[in-house]
Amino acid sequence: AIAGFVGCLINALALLPLGHTDGGRVSLAMFGRRGAFVTKLFTTLLLTLAGLFGLDDMNILLAYVLYTLIWQRELEGPIRNEVDEIDFSRGLLGIIGAILVGLILIPML
Repeated sequence: AIAGFVGCLINALALLPLGHTDGGRVSLAMFGRRGAFVTKLFTTLLLTLAGLFGLDDMNILLAYVLYTLIWQRELEGPIRNEVDEIDFSRGLLGIIGAILVGLILIPML
């Protein structure tokens, strides 16, 4: 049970829209460069405040924000096609992924 929880936690952290993680690339595809920057800023602020004000007892979220801010600072590589919109099914998968991240991380707070 502990290994399953740790696996879910690591995958949920990777799906947060920060840096060059999977979530960062999903937000870049869904919202474009400007929207991805706004979601990254909002997520960084939210996780930092949760870590600083004691909502995360183990400080996992604050440590992950520090990790992404320090080691993932280089610019995002260009995407082959940034003009076309994503289709409905891929957008729906992105929304479902965001809901799953919330369901996994919210009980930690």
